Amino acid sequence: MSDSEEGPSGAKPPSQAENGTGEAEAGTDDRACTNGKEESPEVAVGDGEGVGLVEVQDAAFPIKIQVPGVELFELQVRCRELAQSLLQALGEREETCQRTCYSLQLQGAALDPLSELGAVEGLAPGAVLRLIDEPYSLRDARVHVARLQELLRSLDPHDALHGRAGRSLSFLASVASGGCQEEAVPGSSGVKPRRPGCDPADCPPPGHILPGSKDRPLLPLQPGSADSKAAPCLLALALSRWSPPPGNRKLQGDLLYLSVRTVEGRRADITSCPRGFYINQSTPEEFHPQAASPSLLSHSLSDLLAQLSPAFKRGFTALLRKRLQLHPLERIGTPYQTYSWTAPSIVHSTEWDSCCWEEQAPGQTRDWNEELQASRELPQTSLAQRLLRDRALFKVTSDFVSTAVRGAVAVIDGGAAPLNPSEDPRLHVFLWGGVFLSLAGEGGSLGGERAARAVPRLDLAGVQAYSGAQGLHALSTALLDYRGYRLSAQALVPGLLEREGDNRVCYGGSDSGRDPVATRRFLELLGMAAKPLRIQRHRVLQPSGSETTLYTSADCKGLVGNDGRYYILDLFKTFPPDLNFLPQGEGEGEGEGEGWPPGYTSLGFPREFPHKLCRLRPELVESFIQHKYTQFMNLVMERMQESQEKKHDDSGEGVKGVSPKDADPRGVDAVRAACRDVGSVSNIVFEIRFNPDASEPGVRIPDSEGEALRLQRQLLREAAVFLVTVQIPAFVSDCLHQLTVPVDGATLTEALHQRGINLRYMGRIAELISQSENKQRLQHVYVRTGKQKSTLPAIQMITEKSQGVELSSLSAAVSHFLNCLLCSCPCPAAPASVVEPGWRRRSQAGRQTEISTRAGAADRRLGGANVDSTTCSVEFKIKALTPDIL
Repeated sequence: MSDSEEGPSGAKPPSQAENGTGEAEAGTDDRACTNGKEESPEVAVGDGEGVGLVEVQDAAFPIKIQVPGVELFELQVRCRELAQSLLQALGEREETCQRTCYSLQLQGAALDPLSELGAVEGLAPGAVLRLIDEPYSLRDARVHVARLQELLRSLDPHDALHGRAGRSLSFLASVASGGCQEEAVPGSSGVKPRRPGCDPADCPPPGHILPGSKDRPLLPLQPGSADSKAAPCLLALALSRWSPPPGNRKLQGDLLYLSVRTVEGRRADITSCPRGFYINQSTPEEFHPQAASPSLLSHSLSDLLAQLSPAFKRGFTALLRKRLQLHPLERIGTPYQTYSWTAPSIVHSTEWDSCCWEEQAPGQTRDWNEELQASRELPQTSLAQRLLRDRALFKVTSDFVSTAVRGAVAVIDGGAAPLNPSEDPRLHVFLWGGVFLSLAGEGGSLGGERAARAVPRLDLAGVQAYSGAQGLHALSTALLDYRGYRLSAQALVPGLLEREGDNRVCYGGSDSGRDPVATRRFLELLGMAAKPLRIQRHRVLQPSGSETTLYTSADCKGLVGNDGRYYILDLFKTFPPDLNFLPQGEGEGEGEGEGWPPGYTSLGFPREFPHKLCRLRPELVESFIQHKYTQFMNLVMERMQESQEKKHDDSGEGVKGVSPKDADPRGVDAVRAACRDVGSVSNIVFEIRFNPDASEPGVRIPDSEGEALRLQRQLLREAAVFLVTVQIPAFVSDCLHQLTVPVDGATLTEALHQRGINLRYMGRIAELISQSENKQRLQHVYVRTGKQKSTLPAIQMITEKSQGVELSSLSAAVSHFLNCLLCSCPCPAAPASVVEPGWRRRSQAGRQTEISTRAGAADRRLGGANVDSTTCSVEFKIKALTPDIL
């Protein structure tokens, strides 16, 4: 932005980028790679500060792939694509999807998977790439068997129902095919598939959702398809009882042994070796690893099984064809799974147990932090480099989340030992697969268990805010909720376990930030990161009485790892506090109602909240700063207009006794006055920042910061008032004019968060709608907010109560709770034989209880399990009246 567009004295709107330059959209070009040389033009674009080069997207060109035993076929590729993309494309083709251990060679030279196709010497349109089988290693053999098992179960919803192998239930096929997919079956509550493409007017709704229906089946909640079942290819494929091979057979090249049972009923043991797979002479009773006659040696396991069983050959071919008919998004495992809370009863069989096909061998852990930081430090100069970086980040992050999920399940189910077993169970920490797991313990003075659950959520938001900071590094963090417990998963700081006794904290204090010792380097890095995050530089007092400068909250810590990188931790107070829900006068030294606009307290704010960690959302901060910038520009224009009137006064005497020579033609005085009026931290340019410690009762501020502290607290109050008096009415107005149409809880939450409104303000929204003249036109929003207000307390209640339920009784407990919540008829008491064993608190989570296992005391175990639904509804409605949920 040029100086003429910035406004008086360099004032600039806060919405423009604080760091970096913008990038133009890439265009297209018809030229392709010729003789292995890349012809890719570059276009110069300007952003007002400099000129950058943006690459133009290249065109596609054909190449041919030669696979042993398969006819030559053609693929379309681009010069900017990586060879890895070509390997992924081959993994989705029917001819090559079962192959995993191979390389692509051009004129005898193997392609590097991470190289650009345009950089490969001799790769021109029409070039032939040969697929060459490579020798297997133990890991390659495991991956190959896992891939075959994945293909065999690609049409089976078993993994999706159990949340395994990256599979999730999907309605994509039902929605994309169009027409009616389900039809009520007369005399039954079930459904059956109908032909796609039919007229929606001719498709009656299922009978179980019509008024008057007595049955409410859960099975229709699961997506179904007529083609979900395929002819069986194998009856069993599992690791043999003779695996792993003994030492003498390892010297012969044996990697592992498999046991299969074909549809024809034949049993066979298979040996995996570097050359491929062959049948051996072993039986379930005797071990004979020698090759059978014939051995049917094949590089691919599917090729061996096709020779062994004609039924497998027919069924596997048909299965691959049906798989290719699925939508591409349904064929690929999703890194972030969607877990279903209902599942039909499925027959479990050890013949298809895939636990032994993990890519990562037991005892082998990954350095998650190094992988993440190395991926973030990859170059981003060209389009291919940015694509490679994004893919690496996505792969590392998804693998980290997957490992953290398995670790959280193991921790809560009692399958992991804590690193500190002698400490309080609420402070136990765990190490699983290189992931550091910790339970959300007590919140102490911040608000008990509610505060303990809020800290990991706010810390994750802080990690996301600092993820793009230059020179600073945040750890991989995931938030997991399982069986009512909340766990925080993080990567390990390099050297944390090796140098546990050393004091490596060089920013912040080791005692919850009460003794901050900041280093110059951290101050430089945090100073650069504080500008886009709107954090004000401030000073706090140490216990010794000396002053220390901070660019974060006092609870934040910074340390240097063994790798030399600067890491920041404990970021749960990154964003400004919400004074609408801060206890009155706490940390401010002011009485109730002081500092707030007249009549504001009549709206019910500020008010108490279960915990003291209510923070403003970053969207609200940006909207508030934009609002203040508008005020700033209006004030500058008004004062400059007054200055012009003084200058052109015909009497020679300025307005209010000021002579024309005292006028301000450049607007400097007007800018200074406007900065002072809007609360800018600078008196020469518009700049709004917040002090995260301005309202913290445990942080001591020096007397020299008294005036700045008063202005910061006033700014926080203005932001809180802005949320209630501007943002919430604007949201209601958008709903009234149908600019925002919340159709369910998810869209309502998203719409509120886009405007920086927390869910704890839904009570105020409902109150504003009830007082509106257009209440009828906003009835859909009123009903939706009411349902959301009722749902969130129910979630909190079942979360708290399910922590003391053992896994054997969890299903009955949740079902009984939902019956009490949703049914209008009295609910029968839960069977004592089912309830009694499972209602005691788990000692591992530190929640000891004296609840009796007698049936007469069952009403205390799940919010009144033995009382009728009327009692449960009364307790639930009392909680639902509280409009402030999170």
